Amino acid sequence: MLENISEINIVRIGECMTYSSLKEIGEKILESFRGMIKEFKIFHHEAPAVDTIDALLLTMVLHEEIGGHILGITDADLTTQDEDEFYNTIFGGKNAMNDVAVVSTRRLEPSDVTTEAN
Repeated sequence: MLENISEINIVRIGECMTYSSLKEIGEKILESFRGMIKEFKIFHHEAPAVDTIDALLLTMVLHEEIGGHILGITDADLTTQDEDEFYNTIFGGKNAMNDVAVVSTRRLEPSDVTTEAN
């Protein structure tokens, strides 16, 4: 499967990141997978403002609407169908049925940032 990757589609879901941040992520991916991934494209997926979204559903929508190898980035919590509440929120995951992975920035940033001027 890895030998078929030459292009990755980076998809911003909602308004979670700037274009320049997505471009920087794409450049880091090219650097990390030099010779394997040769280019990236940036897309924007207009999604309703929600706090949570089912990760599997999101991967299926991105696969249907954009296609190809996709890294989707959202600021919504990604949930699963796991009945145990502790395990049903994830940072990210890949759909085993297609070439779509999604990640959430929600839990990666501090909820409150304070700084003191010296």
